[in-house]
Amino acid sequence: MARALETDPINKLQENLQCTVCREPLKDPRTLPCFHSFCKDCLEGVVKTRRNKAPRGRPVRDIPCPNCREMFTLDPDKNVADMKRNHFICNMVKATAVLNRDRGTGVPCSHECSQSYSVARCVTCEKFLCQECLTAHDSYRGHTGHSVLTMEELSKPENRKKINDKMYCNEHSGEILKVYCETCDQLICKDCMDFRHTKPDHSCFLAKDVGDKYKELLASNNETMDDVLTEGNALLQKLTRMTEEFGKEVEDVNRKIIQRKKSVAKMVCKVLDENGEELLKEVNEIYNDEQAKLDKQTKKIKQYVENVQKSVQLSKKLVEEGTEEE
Repeated sequence: MARALETDPINKLQENLQCTVCREPLKDPRTLPCFHSFCKDCLEGVVKTRRNKAPRGRPVRDIPCPNCREMFTLDPDKNVADMKRNHFICNMVKATAVLNRDRGTGVPCSHECSQSYSVARCVTCEKFLCQECLTAHDSYRGHTGHSVLTMEELSKPENRKKINDKMYCNEHSGEILKVYCETCDQLICKDCMDFRHTKPDHSCFLAKDVGDKYKELLASNNETMDDVLTEGNALLQKLTRMTEEFGKEVEDVNRKIIQRKKSVAKMVCKVLDENGEELLKEVNEIYNDEQAKLDKQTKKIKQYVENVQKSVQLSKKLVEEGTEEE
């Protein structure tokens, strides 16, 4: 278990940002209430299959998560495209691709051109650019003054947040979501606040202030979860040691039984054989029973530790690199 915890953090992060359906980095991800994320198209395929298997005329609302089988609800007249995109996960996928550019991966050009990977990002336009698109971008006079960073510059810790796209209002084009309506529990833009989420019926706050408050709360919770994770790892290691020691004890008992059988074989060969085989059978049955219990408990604790570890990792990443809006 200790070796498992020493894995490359980049690989571990990339594993958490991998769709368990297609085994590829998440594309346009959607996150379920159980916190498992999947590509939009992959999840759409799961929903379609579930609906096709339903009896004719029977609407399907509850659909199992492809990973943990926990049910989530999607109205019959809705599709996965209607579910909210996980903005934070989208940005994390791009950030991981930037960090992995030296490992044979990269970020596709935002213009979906023929070039393989991007070589820079215009922070002003919020676009990744291949070499061809970068040349065209820089040659346009209207882009004078735009902030353009190479992929090497983006990989630096101080520039990580510049990888992220801003969150824009779906109703007011070009307006950034900078306000949080506590009454509706949603991010809104200034125009939404001025015309739809008005006082005294709505309580609105700057997303930055709300984000700072929840960052403090997440940081506090992360400390608690670190303690839980440490305890879980210790328990898992203890169970592993117990399993190994139990196995050695069984081997020792088997060896002693065999030795005893040989020492009196000449005197009571037939009877001893029968008794010895019975004893071995009983010992193995006890071992198999106890081993099964330990394996079951070990598997449960291991799954628990892995879930907590993933949750803590993503939560820490949100605290370190997430925007206030996220």
